[in-house]
Amino acid sequence: MQIALWAMAAESLADIHCYRCIYTWTPRRAPVRMCPRCKSRLWIVPKVRPIHVGTGLGIPEVLGLHRDRVLALAKRYGAKRVRVFGSVRRGEAN
Repeated sequence: MQIALWAMAAESLADIHCYRCIYTWTPRRAPVRMCPRCKSRLWIVPKVRPIHVGTGLGIPEVLGLHRDRVLALAKRYGAKRVRVFGSVRRGEAN
C-alpha cells in the first residue's frame, strides 16, 4: 500500500518551471509555495512584457548576414540558447 502511495506522489510532483527566473526544479513536497531560486511567491504567474517595435535597425538588418557565423561560434563554444537583446532586439539600433 505504501509503495502505491509513494508512486502516486512521485507522479504528481513533476518538474516545475518558474516564470520569474526561468528556473526548473523537481519539488520535494506539495504544495509548492515559492521558487527555491528567486524566492518568488508569484513563480506560477507569467510576467507579460510588451514588445515595442522601434524605427531603427532590427535583427534581420544587423545580424542577418552574420547569422551563420554567430551560430557556428555558439556551437563551437557550447552555447545552447543564443539570444539577441538590447537596442537590436527592440529594433532601435543605428
